[in-house]
Amino acid sequence: MKYHAINPYYVTLIPLLLFLITFFYPSNSWYTIFEEANVTYLSFGTLAFILVCLLFLVFGIILGSTIKITRAQNKIHSKLYFNLLLAPVLTVTAIVFVFYIIYLATNFPGYLLLTISGEGDLVKSMVAGGQMNYSTLPNFAIPIVWWGWYRYYSFSDKLNTILYLLRFTTLLLLIILVVNAARFALMPFIIGWFVIYTKLIVFDKTSRKNHKSRSIKFVLILSLVILVLFSLFAIARGIDNLEDLFSMILGYGPVSFNRLGAIFHSNLTFTYSNTFVYVIPEPFFTAFRYIFSMQTISGHEVWLSEFDGIQNANLNHKYIWLTIFGYVYDSIGLFSFFYFFIYGIITGLFWIAFLKGRLIGIVMYPLTYFSIFFFFGSNYLITFFAYYLLIYALLYCWELFIIMLIYLSKPSRHKEIIMPLKYKTAIK
Repeated sequence: MKYHAINPYYVTLIPLLLFLITFFYPSNSWYTIFEEANVTYLSFGTLAFILVCLLFLVFGIILGSTIKITRAQNKIHSKLYFNLLLAPVLTVTAIVFVFYIIYLATNFPGYLLLTISGEGDLVKSMVAGGQMNYSTLPNFAIPIVWWGWYRYYSFSDKLNTILYLLRFTTLLLLIILVVNAARFALMPFIIGWFVIYTKLIVFDKTSRKNHKSRSIKFVLILSLVILVLFSLFAIARGIDNLEDLFSMILGYGPVSFNRLGAIFHSNLTFTYSNTFVYVIPEPFFTAFRYIFSMQTISGHEVWLSEFDGIQNANLNHKYIWLTIFGYVYDSIGLFSFFYFFIYGIITGLFWIAFLKGRLIGIVMYPLTYFSIFFFFGSNYLITFFAYYLLIYALLYCWELFIIMLIYLSKPSRHKEIIMPLKYKTAIK
């Protein structure tokens, strides 16, 4: 088993290790820091539930990884056509970013400086309350930027124009994520880019016997980057002392597992859990309720209800994450094991597609990897699934268009281009 730092098997250790902090943390000290009892302290029932969920997940990954996927061979050897593949998409994305920044500066004076001036909570409230239009723009843009970097790293020759365009587009995306205090989108982007970079620049150029040592090095670097980003966002939300900063960092990890333990040991439950909002991705969830003539539920309404659920369980309402284990169990009970098994099959499928260079893997595996990494938080695969699936469909059509354009423009020289079987079939 290689690619240790980025394969879906080892990443399952991250949420497990965070849980163990909660599991072994004495309840008295816990209360002093977080102003709530640690009901998960030595909770062997909670430990068993997590281990079984992860076991079903791994079984699913193994099964999904056995699905035969051919290696992508759409390697365009011509710099001209490779530029034609990437430049238009990245240019349009960058232009949209520029207009979005202008829109923010024009319609919300002072908004661009709120996060860096320590008013991140105000930004978060405006975005969550729907006052900030187009706040979901990064959700569409992130897989595009991932795709751009993956294709760029995969090309054998240097493309300075594309590199500058990629850097510029990435910088604009980062600015927008920081301005919107969008930690929920910044973390997936950073970790997804880490997965792409380490696969193509580190592991693919390193002997497989050195993958383990390289993995340890890069995981430590990634952990430091995440810690710094969390700290910066905490400061942006008004945290001004080390004690509160430490509490905030732990609050978005081990504390979440205390909510999971509270499900088993107290009366913690969320108002909308029995609606399946936490296990069915949008827009399928809304379509499901529409088909069965049920009232629609807004995401903001769901988010607000979580604070009430936490407070009613006598827990610190500053931290509302239930962990994916808690969200799923609170929604479907013991069917959670089957849910994680399906989750694993999807993960295994995306993982192999990612290794083979297939577009579905490029777009979806970094998100899936982050989702497992972030099991201590929300169900990110469900949150972003529809956005990324749409971008996948658009990029698929775009790559097919470019391949067909090359084929039609140079029929006598199309041997320069190695096309995937499905593209060859489509052309014929």
